[in-house]
Amino acid sequence: MDASRAETRPPWSNLQKDLLADIANRLDSRTEVLYFRGVCTTWRDAVPLPKTSSIPQPLELPYPISPNPALNPKFVGHFALIENTVYCIQPLNETSDNGRKKTPKSWLVNIEYSEEVGKVRYLDPFSPFWNRNLSGKVLNLLDYKVFEVSKVYNLQFVGTGENPENEISIHEMDSITIRKVVLSNDPFLVMAIHTDAELGIWKMTDNTWINIDDGHEHSHYVDIAYHKGKFYAGDSMGHDISVDFSLKITEVLRPFSRGFSGGLAKYLVKSSGDLLLVHKYVDPEFHYATDSESDSDFGGVDLDYPFYFQVYKLNEEENRWRFVESLGDRAIILGYYGNFSVSAREFPGCKSNCIYFTDDSFVECDDKHPGYDAGLYDLKNHCAKPLSAAVGYSELFWPPPTWLK
Repeated sequence: MDASRAETRPPWSNLQKDLLADIANRLDSRTEVLYFRGVCTTWRDAVPLPKTSSIPQPLELPYPISPNPALNPKFVGHFALIENTVYCIQPLNETSDNGRKKTPKSWLVNIEYSEEVGKVRYLDPFSPFWNRNLSGKVLNLLDYKVFEVSKVYNLQFVGTGENPENEISIHEMDSITIRKVVLSNDPFLVMAIHTDAELGIWKMTDNTWINIDDGHEHSHYVDIAYHKGKFYAGDSMGHDISVDFSLKITEVLRPFSRGFSGGLAKYLVKSSGDLLLVHKYVDPEFHYATDSESDSDFGGVDLDYPFYFQVYKLNEEENRWRFVESLGDRAIILGYYGNFSVSAREFPGCKSNCIYFTDDSFVECDDKHPGYDAGLYDLKNHCAKPLSAAVGYSELFWPPPTWLK
């Protein structure tokens, strides 16, 4: 039986090159193409190595975003658009510890591709720094399950003039400090929060940025997102707007609830096809769950961390935020360059109905690892903990799992 089956097995390596190329063009991510090429040498020869970035290259965005007569005329250059990819890495099979099987855990990593083929930098998902402790490590994608979770972007200033470092003033520093970047693919537009928390949009056909004026006397934008053909922006004063491709500005209505304000911070997050608005508050008078109310793996509540969060979902028909009581199976990660949401069922080691975030209150003495200032907020029990104290859930980011080769 085995011999006959072997004789009738389809000769997959003999598929025509044009058919293989057509299949590869239908794959959704770079990782899937790499897996496809790894099947055999025939498939690898038929499909070229995919680009490390989905951004049109080369791409030089104009500097500065907003004209400023106080800038040093010798300080010239352009912005490079940098794309990073957040991956989830899991073992192919269940790992074992002293003969006992364990559920495979996940490891979330933020990867920046190098100009040198095959080389990457591992970035801390919660900060702008890259981790040198992993330098020289090799990761063979064929040894693991690798899922593309999200793409995040940043603008990096590239000087082309004299740009003497000892003459850089606070004006130049502000002009190259970009707080958040998002983009649309068709048409290709870039939105950025820059300088004094202002909004700018750049089109590939333009030589300058378009500054967005929402009509408010004071606007201080803190986060942006692209969702279903529109850019969305939220400011610290509680105003939220959408901007379409024609640059028409529409204000997103507040929810029918008391106490809706800017809070300590706000974030925009895409989750399962929805756009979420996350508000972070600090209130020492807020009710904290007791030890009996907390689940056992989250531990007791520490009164030193008086954070609480509220989550809203965009109702697109009403153009209004609606309060969300629970995230269900999902978890929100509020990263440095971008926010994203994942399914706890799909990513073992991730806690559902929780928000991963950063705050100076969580800073540890050992700041040489990702998440050293990160915390975990439980939406069910309304309590916050340092990520390092959330037993079983900090390993999602650090340290690297023992099953990594």
